[in-house]
Amino acid sequence: ILHPPLLISGRKFSMRVYVICVNGAGEGDELQFYISSEGLAKLASDPYDFSSGKAFMTNSGLGEGDDAIQLDFHELRGRFEKGGWDYEKLWQGIVDSTRSTMLAYQSYCREEGKFDKKRNLCRLLSARARAPKILGLDFLVDENQDPWLIEVNRFPGLEPRGLSDEAVKRKIVTEAWDLAR
Repeated sequence: ILHPPLLISGRKFSMRVYVICVNGAGEGDELQFYISSEGLAKLASDPYDFSSGKAFMTNSGLGEGDDAIQLDFHELRGRFEKGGWDYEKLWQGIVDSTRSTMLAYQSYCREEGKFDKKRNLCRLLSARARAPKILGLDFLVDENQDPWLIEVNRFPGLEPRGLSDEAVKRKIVTEAWDLAR
């Protein structure tokens, strides 16, 4: 449990950060990864009250109804400015955590035999094709504006679930194919 979390409008939130992985163009080229500045902040449907014992889910899979609140990162930056918080500090923490995670995984994949396992992310990323792979990294944010990586999604659900995330997801996919060229 991350307590106390940073709250927006009294609600806990998570951030979905997209990472685009592209194989290098030449023989032996390293995997390249790009952290997109586009992403989504998903707010819990209920105001946060730690003493209630509720989970306060921030999963957009819960639906796109009246209680599903998502902000793109431009809107989130505005909320940070309004709250007097340091978005740049948060973003740098996300970049550092993502870089460390991806480099550790790249090192793991380089170990002998890791590329041979079926349906393994290492195998997907080792393919010679330049097709991009998009990952979704989910972060929670504490009251000190420090991000905490909670999950890496191999299949981050790029199909828009509503108008609130359609533009972001389209930009991510376009960005990925542009990087793969």
